[in-house]
Amino acid sequence: MAIEKTQYDHKIAKATKKDQKMTSKHLSASAENPYRFDYQPEKIIRYREKQGLSQTDLASIAKISRTSVKKAEKGDKTVRRATIQKIAEALHIELAEISNSTIQITNGSENVQESRNKDMEQDIRHLLRVVSDLQFRVSELEKQLQKRTK
Repeated sequence: MAIEKTQYDHKIAKATKKDQKMTSKHLSASAENPYRFDYQPEKIIRYREKQGLSQTDLASIAKISRTSVKKAEKGDKTVRRATIQKIAEALHIELAEISNSTIQITNGSENVQESRNKDMEQDIRHLLRVVSDLQFRVSELEKQLQKRTK
């Protein structure tokens, strides 16, 4: 009976070691692991919508499927790091801009401030485009009004 218990304990210990290796190999968040990248899906949506792109448009620009864009925007954990990189490139943003803030914070407060500055610069550029568009529309409406009053 003692021999059976020893063999059983050995099998359990071996299985536990194998499980630990598998867990650390497959679940670690590292640059080498293409399946694991912590990002903020809502930022992808925000940047896409800022640029007036549909999911289909973004997929076409990034040269990925619309399903991949949809999964990325839902935060699906099966989305590869390379896919998120393609989306970031298609949106003309750095990968760090859609990564979780904990990654940025660990790089120091200067990087966090730099990221905020980039966000603000993009927001300002977007607002300037909106203002320019509105000015153009107002001038067109003024012209139409002048034609009607003549």
